[in-house]
Amino acid sequence: MAQTQHVALQRQSQVIARYVAVSFRRAGKGFAPGPAAICRNAGLALQCAESMVRDKEITGAVAFLRYRNLDSKNFGAAVILQAFGDTPEDFDIG
Repeated sequence: MAQTQHVALQRQSQVIARYVAVSFRRAGKGFAPGPAAICRNAGLALQCAESMVRDKEITGAVAFLRYRNLDSKNFGAAVILQAFGDTPEDFDIG
């Protein structure tokens, strides 16, 4: 009698990296979010954040990386690549 073996294949989750530059403006005694940009890679996110602070209305910007699971649509913890100018001390990407 032949035995049939069943092999369960685990589907690997697809994860993509999102590179983002987000800016901040002064709002009273605090900060308000300014324009943000999704970038193709880390270098562009850094360049974008750095160029954002050249705008006289922008006080600071942050370039960060975040991973997203395409199956669950959930984002992982963000990794700050670099901050430019004045940014909120309690800035939390989530």
